[in-house]
Amino acid sequence: MLKIPGWVMGGVIVFSSGHALAQNSASFPVEEPPAPAQPSARPAPAQPPSAPAPPLAAAPPPAPPVPAPGLASAPQPENTAAVEPSPNQPKPRYVSLTFSPLHLISPIVELQLEARAAPHFGVAIIGGFGSTTAQPTNPDYAQDRFSVWELGGQLVGYPLRDFSSLQLGAEVLYIHVSTNRFEGAAVEAAAGGVALGPFVGYKLLTAIGFTFFAQGGFEYVTARAEGTDSQGNTDHNEQQAFIPLLNLNVGWSF
Repeated sequence: MLKIPGWVMGGVIVFSSGHALAQNSASFPVEEPPAPAQPSARPAPAQPPSAPAPPLAAAPPPAPPVPAPGLASAPQPENTAAVEPSPNQPKPRYVSLTFSPLHLISPIVELQLEARAAPHFGVAIIGGFGSTTAQPTNPDYAQDRFSVWELGGQLVGYPLRDFSSLQLGAEVLYIHVSTNRFEGAAVEAAAGGVALGPFVGYKLLTAIGFTFFAQGGFEYVTARAEGTDSQGNTDHNEQQAFIPLLNLNVGWSF
C-alpha cells in the first residue's frame, strides 16, 4: 500500500480549503458593504514540513603534509643490530700450529701446520725430527739409539663447524730411522716406512686461539730395513702391519 507522507497531506488540505472557500463566496448574494476599512493582511499559508536533513558524513582524514619542492626527506637509518656480529663470537681462524707432547718422550719434536682451505676443510703438513731408543736383545748391551725424522700430511674434514669440532680425515706419514751402532757392534743401518690410514678426531678451538685436538684410528705400514756391519756383511728385512693411530696435539690458531 502506498503511504503518502504527512507533509504532502497537509499541503493538499490547505490548498483544498482555500478552493472551497472561493466557491462558496461566489454563490451567496452580495450586499453593499460599508466603507471598507484597511484590510488586514492575510495570514501566509502554512509551509509544508521540510524533510529531515541527511546525517553529515564523517570528515575525511587529513592528508599528509607534502614536502616543499626541492627538499628530500632525510633517509631513515636502517636497523643493523640483527646483522652485526656478537662481541662474544670468536673471530675466524685460518691457520693452526700445534705440536705433539707425546713425541717429546722419545724425544722427537713433531710439528703440524694446518691451513683452512675451505670453511669445512683443512690441509695439514707434518714434520718431525729427533731420536728414539730401543732395548737390545742382549741385556748386557746398552740401549741402542736411533735418529728419526718424519714427513707427512693430513686431509681433514669438519662436518659440523668451520675449522673446529668433529674431524674426519686421513693421514699419510713417511718415517726414516737410522743408526751407526747396534747391539754393541758398529753397524750402519737404516729403515724407512710409509704409514697410511683414516682417523676420527675432535678439535677444540677457543675464542682466544688456544687449540687442542685428539685423533684416533689405524694405519697400514709397510717398512724396509737394511744394515751393513764392519766386515761388510749386509742384511735387509721387509714388514707390513696394521698399527693404531693416536695423535694428541696442542698449540695456537691464528
